[in-house]
Amino acid sequence: MFLKFSLLFLVVSNLVDKSSAACFPLESHIGDKCYRFFQIPKTFKDATQYCHDMGYTIVTICNAIDNNYLASVAGPALSITYGKYWIGYTKSANGTWNWVDTQCNSPGYKNWQSGYPFSTENCATEVTPSGFWRSEQCDSLQFFACQSPPGGIYSTNAPETTTPAPNCKGGTYSQGTGFCYDAWTRSSGISFNDANNEICNKIDNGNLTSIHSAIENDAVISQYPSSANVTWDQMIWIGLRDTNSNFNTASWLDGSSLGYRNFVGMYGVPCGNDCCALISPGNFQNGSLRRGEWTYAPCKSVVTQASCKYRPYYG
Repeated sequence: MFLKFSLLFLVVSNLVDKSSAACFPLESHIGDKCYRFFQIPKTFKDATQYCHDMGYTIVTICNAIDNNYLASVAGPALSITYGKYWIGYTKSANGTWNWVDTQCNSPGYKNWQSGYPFSTENCATEVTPSGFWRSEQCDSLQFFACQSPPGGIYSTNAPETTTPAPNCKGGTYSQGTGFCYDAWTRSSGISFNDANNEICNKIDNGNLTSIHSAIENDAVISQYPSSANVTWDQMIWIGLRDTNSNFNTASWLDGSSLGYRNFVGMYGVPCGNDCCALISPGNFQNGSLRRGEWTYAPCKSVVTQASCKYRPYYG
C-alpha cells in the first residue's frame, strides 16, 4: 500500500495572486500580463514583428511559475498535444542568450531541455506540454506567443480577470519552484524503476523528482519528517540516473538539464553501471550523510520512500 506524508510546506489555497489584468477572451492570463497564442507559422523575426504590430511583445518567461503556466495553456490554445512555439529568447553575436524584452535578463531563469541549446541555433522555442526550451534555426517556421504590457493592452474596456490558482492533484505546491511534489512511502520497499513507473508516472503523471537548486532541494526535503539516526531503508529516491557513477553520464528522468548537485563526495553503495540517486531524510548515525544530502545506490535497491514531481494545473 502506498501512503503520502501530509506535511505541507506550502498551502495551495493561499497562493492565489490577487493582482489582475484586463484581458480579452482570446488571451490567457497570469499575474499582471495577458498572453495570446497564434497558430500562424512564422520565422522568429516575423513573429517578433507581428507581436509588435499587434501592440504586444513576443513572450518573455522570467520564472518557473510563468513557464509552467504557459506550458499548460499553450497546447489547448494552439490546438496541439505535443508541439512548440517561439519565445522571445535569442542568442546575440557574442554568444550570450538574451530576451527581446530585457526585463528578465538579470534574473537569468533558464529551462533548456537536456542537450540544448545547439551552438548553430540562435532562437528558442518552448515545448508543450513539457515546458522545456529548445534552440531552433531562426528562419524556421513556428507558432508563437505574444504578451501584453503589465495590466493588459486594453485596460479600459476589457473584462478584468484574476490569476488562476495553481493546483496539485494530491501533492503540495512550492511557490519557490512553481512545481508540485508528492512524498510517497511504501512500507514493503520499492526500487527506482518501480517508484518512477508505478507511482510517479501512473498516479501523478510526472517523474521522480529532479532538483535544480538549493531552494528546490529544501522544498523537497521539507515534505519529510526530520529523522535522527536514519537507516538505509528510509532513503528517498529522486530522479537522477547514471550509467557510470562518475557524474559524466548522469541525467534526470524528466529530461531537464543537470546542473545543481548535492552529493557528499563519492559516497554511496557500489553500483557499477546502473546508479540511481537518493536523498537523505535525516542524519545517519555514523555521520556519512546529513538531511538533504544525496548519494548513489544500485537502481534495483529497495527503499521505502520516493519523491515525485509534476507541473500544476490551473483553474
